[in-house]
Amino acid sequence: IGLMFGQRFGIEASGDYAPSELTFSATGSNSNSKSKSKIISGSGRLLYFVLPARNPIALLVSGGVGVVNRSGDAYPTSTTDVGGTLGASLRWRILGLLSLQLNAEDYLYKSKYQGNVQTSAVTQHDLHFSFGFGQGF
Repeated sequence: IGLMFGQRFGIEASGDYAPSELTFSATGSNSNSKSKSKIISGSGRLLYFVLPARNPIALLVSGGVGVVNRSGDAYPTSTTDVGGTLGASLRWRILGLLSLQLNAEDYLYKSKYQGNVQTSAVTQHDLHFSFGFGQGF
């Protein structure tokens, strides 16, 4: 969801939910084990259009605040980390007000887990790649 303020500036917010399930078995065993986990993330960003939004091709950079929550069997306890986000997007106008947008965003934060093992805080980079269609007003 986004809102523009003129040709060059805007704000945007997004969220993601990623459930997972892993089934595995030990060598020589007839039993399977299942592990379920989920990651929920979201961010609020300021946008700057390097190439204006009304151009047939627009380039924008973004920065803001992001939140990542991990929970489920793969993590000993539910953890929530807050940090910054940096991103870039390329938008092509297709038909009139319809556009296609490609996005790359990096969530940067200090995490106290590597996999399911608790460690001292290390810098974590969660890269999000997405695409979508938009309609201008």
